[in-house]
Amino acid sequence: MLESVKHIRKYFDTDVTLSYKWRKAQLKALIRMLQTERKSFELALNKDLGKSAHEAWITEIGFVLHEAKHALHHLRAWMRLSPHWTPLFLLPQFSATCAQPRGISLIISPWNYPVQLTLSPLIASIAAGNATIIKPSEYAPETSALISRLVLSYLDTDAVIVIEGDADITQKLLQDDIDFVFFTGSTNTGKAVAQTCAKNLIPYVLELGGKSPCVVFDVQPKNIDAIADRIIFGKFTNAGQTCVAPDYILVEQKLYDTLTSALIRALRRQFPKDESMGTIINKRHFDRLQSLLGHDEKIITGGKGDP
Repeated sequence: MLESVKHIRKYFDTDVTLSYKWRKAQLKALIRMLQTERKSFELALNKDLGKSAHEAWITEIGFVLHEAKHALHHLRAWMRLSPHWTPLFLLPQFSATCAQPRGISLIISPWNYPVQLTLSPLIASIAAGNATIIKPSEYAPETSALISRLVLSYLDTDAVIVIEGDADITQKLLQDDIDFVFFTGSTNTGKAVAQTCAKNLIPYVLELGGKSPCVVFDVQPKNIDAIADRIIFGKFTNAGQTCVAPDYILVEQKLYDTLTSALIRALRRQFPKDESMGTIINKRHFDRLQSLLGHDEKIITGGKGDP
């Protein structure tokens, strides 16, 4: 067992994290961290993914801040006993459901939304009274290092720790004394995580990428620009590096030309300059996307690449 895992196991067993007081204090500290360190998060996200301050707030920092405030507001209600009907033969007993923490939860977060998909599951873990191990993605090194540093400054490091590293570290953690795993990433890696968890009887949540078709039919011409705006926003936010970004569009033949023109207009409206869009996370992913473009003459706008 890793020493750090052994330490937080020992701390969790003291029942400190079960109290309302502890959970409330940690959520408040997380909110304070997001508010105080907003500029630091923006800078790290810009270095890793080329995100503008505006996009960083909408898709990551503000998103998580809202969720932390929501959890804080509802925390006491979530911790209450939930009464249930008691069978006659058990009367005069009282029946209720009491939510209990799993124990030590491991959060394995991805590179595409390295703040949101690290801190959002952390909020849930804290609110449930767990101790937590965070394994950020090594592909977003600036954000990973920042979260590691800020957790030390703001949160209870006896119960919340960050362990940085590559896939080998992830495998070691999955083999350790863990009670719950929350993984976000690719389908292939998700299969490996599920297999390891199954062997060790560890419950887990997988949030994986997939295919997200867009269907456009029976549209009034006056609505076509609004539809195009929504498709372009969904596809090009974070330079397309989103698991639910539209992969392809199924459109009525009679709407094809109209929608195509509207999509080009929307793209130029939302991203008027090259630098207004984020960047691809690394060269391997950039090269993969370039190979998909190939030399297809059907590219209707853009198609250039700048490594």
